[in-house]
Amino acid sequence: MKWGENDTSGKVGGKALVEKMLQALPARNRIGKAIEHHQKYAYGIIISQHFGITHFEYSGG
Repeated sequence: MKWGENDTSGKVGGKALVEKMLQALPARNRIGKAIEHHQKYAYGIIISQHFGITHFEYSGG
């Protein structure tokens, strides 16, 4: 719960860090080739949408 609260407040690390953490990695590599089986993954957090609402998931692994 504390991580979820910090994602909206930015108390730890600041808003800029939270925005960076929640930014999905690109679907193409540095030379422009598409990454197979790409998922919206952002520095340990998976970004998904359900019913038009964006969700951030962390497996805790």
